[in-house]
Amino acid sequence: MVAMCGIALGWPPQLCSQAEPQDSGITLRLTTREVLLGVFAFDTRSRPVLDLGIGDFEVFEPSHRQKAAGVVTSVRFFDPNRPDQFSETAQTGFLRAQPVRCLDRLTAHYILAYRPSDQRWTSGFHEVRVETRRHGVKLSYQHQYFVGQTEPSKRLEHIASRELDAKLRRAACTHSSVPPSISLRAEAVVTGRTDVLRYLVQIEPDSLAFVSMLDNGRRVQLDYGACNFDAMGRELNFLKGTTDRVLSRVDYARVQEHGLQTLFEVPAQNDLAMIRFVIRDRATGNIGVVSAMVPANENAS
Repeated sequence: MVAMCGIALGWPPQLCSQAEPQDSGITLRLTTREVLLGVFAFDTRSRPVLDLGIGDFEVFEPSHRQKAAGVVTSVRFFDPNRPDQFSETAQTGFLRAQPVRCLDRLTAHYILAYRPSDQRWTSGFHEVRVETRRHGVKLSYQHQYFVGQTEPSKRLEHIASRELDAKLRRAACTHSSVPPSISLRAEAVVTGRTDVLRYLVQIEPDSLAFVSMLDNGRRVQLDYGACNFDAMGRELNFLKGTTDRVLSRVDYARVQEHGLQTLFEVPAQNDLAMIRFVIRDRATGNIGVVSAMVPANENAS
């Protein structure tokens, strides 16, 4: 049973902490101690190599002095011909609204998870190198990953609210200047209504380290944005909201186990095809981004 504790976006959204997370399939995420890398493998004739396993990969953290190895924890295979794996990454009509590259959506590749060293789990960009033990195989991947801020940022105190609102809108409607470090998932809530759409957006427990818990670890201050798109990927409108709440001891314990949940209510539109949600921690500036596809039979008012 989902706790219906939020109202329309644009009003201060309320945080949900009583809902049990619902398993809707594979969920890949950037955790507090794990980095996910998209890796493409090709043979000498530039044909995709599709049979690599966890023992075929090695991850290194290069520096000018040494090449320390990271710990590969899992390898998953992404097939774009199976859109049930990732409903949002399988879509091709929203290239500018997605936090992943076009290549990531259209080409079969591996999702490699690795645990970096303590020295590499500090805020900022870090270089990473992936190699394979398989002879004659060439890998292609992004050579950097980003770790969000773990302490409140003094710099944000001097940024005008108008500029912060503009940054939030850009993150939701185009592209964020700050790489996402808060892992989100969005699930539609069935209400039987045709005038509104409801979504439960959850900050995954494994990325709570990037959400500041002030006042003895229980006060949460978050900004929310939602950008609506039509079937051609054109922006329809943008909605925003904020919340400032002190969690009870019971709520705090549930959040640590199940994540931080917020219920959004978005007006239905005839041409609405996708909603992109953004959550920003007000103290650190860390953001999370997730997209939700809107079925054609549910977007008419």
